[in-house]
Amino acid sequence: MVKVIEDLRALSDNNNVGKLLKMRHLDVWDDQVFRELATPLDVSETTIFTSVKSIIEFKAFFDEGSQVFYGTVVVEYKNEKTERVYLYSLLMSSALNNELYRESMRYLDDFNKFYPIGACINVKRRGKELPGVVVSIDPNSKRTVQVVFNDCKTIDVPDSEISEFADSGTFMCFTNICFYTSDNVNGKPLGPFAPKNFEQAKRRGLQRYIDAGLLEMKQLVDLKVYEVLQEYTLTWEQKRYAIPMLLLLKEKILPDGNLEKIKGRCVALGNYELEFEGGFAPTVHQTTLLLMLMLIGNLKWNYLVLDVVGAYIRTPLKKPILAQFPKGFTVNGSRFCLLKMSLYGLHDSGRNYYLYFRKLLLLWNAVKVQKNRSDSQCYLIIEPKTLEKIAIMMVTVDNMALGINPKFPKFLSMFRNHLERNNLPTTIDTDKLLLGMDIKYLTRDSVLELQVHNVRYIEKLATKYGIHEYKAVETPMATAVYAILSCNERMEK
Repeated sequence: MVKVIEDLRALSDNNNVGKLLKMRHLDVWDDQVFRELATPLDVSETTIFTSVKSIIEFKAFFDEGSQVFYGTVVVEYKNEKTERVYLYSLLMSSALNNELYRESMRYLDDFNKFYPIGACINVKRRGKELPGVVVSIDPNSKRTVQVVFNDCKTIDVPDSEISEFADSGTFMCFTNICFYTSDNVNGKPLGPFAPKNFEQAKRRGLQRYIDAGLLEMKQLVDLKVYEVLQEYTLTWEQKRYAIPMLLLLKEKILPDGNLEKIKGRCVALGNYELEFEGGFAPTVHQTTLLLMLMLIGNLKWNYLVLDVVGAYIRTPLKKPILAQFPKGFTVNGSRFCLLKMSLYGLHDSGRNYYLYFRKLLLLWNAVKVQKNRSDSQCYLIIEPKTLEKIAIMMVTVDNMALGINPKFPKFLSMFRNHLERNNLPTTIDTDKLLLGMDIKYLTRDSVLELQVHNVRYIEKLATKYGIHEYKAVETPMATAVYAILSCNERMEK
């Protein structure tokens, strides 16, 4: 599960603090240190904290009776007497001791071994972020930590309410070992504890995530996205300016909370690019989108959404780019490759795909394609002989909203075959989501109405802020636009 560091204590001296922080950032932990948490400690529960002079030791332990991990400190009083007490007792005693603890933690190296117990965090409460200190962790209560705030009050906080750990950029620690061992990981998502990239997955030995990353790289090989280069053929200057790649990993979770699959995506770090033309893929304007959708409804045409599978990585680059494989991944010992297809993250990827798709569409001989003069991403497709209108198409980068005339039932298969012959396979989005928006047609009092609501964005916000119960509420559009959309006579004219 974790990589064992042979001598973590040797890295804890003042000369190696930077190394220790880097280890914590990279999620490398010594499981032997955390096994020592089971060591019982003699902790005083009846203490008067009015005369605390300093804090000389920090340590955590596992209480077998309550099955909870607690933080403890050894305090020195003004009479030079020392005593071990619970961290939450110290912090709840007075605001002065609260500040004394925060100041002392800067000089105690043992803190790093028991992180995040003792860590300063920010908790989201009622729209505000409140600073506090983690004093204990309950491994049997769905990743709940006990936090003491500046006002000496304590509360149990789920990890979903923690906005950040002020002492580190990640919530990775022995909690990871407590909840997600090799025995109980199968079939369950790791949530906030999941590795974010391929390098983390390899370091922690999570085979399912490693396999997902390798599958993504295999797909890039099948699509001939890159060509492997031997390092000895490259100069030092070429290696220095090679664009790094990053292999990201993301969990896809089913509605019942179980893990559906782990998705890998290889991206290029475009901020390292020195030479690029710039520009982005234009998308259809929202006003055009709403007007055309209403027109499709009034004409009683069939509405659907097409997604291009792997749009960017199927688009050739104008000029090959030297790149470096993601950390943790090599091919026959080589770390470098030559990109021949666009990759997510490159400055010109969106623009390259837009130009490639537009060329395929406008040079299609089977139909006549007419581009809208006011919106370059809205197209009218016409039958070349009879000049009868076949379809309306609105393009949003790699998605297309289509309104198809029912008189031409074969157009859809013909259009998809044309794209697939040119290495752009498509899938039909059964949810009909366009830019994350759910689009529905309703008829009220013989008047056609268009309903649009941003499902994905709302769900993302609800998850982010812990909102579990919410419902859609009808909100009319701007008056002028709504009047045009609801008037059948004007739309048909």
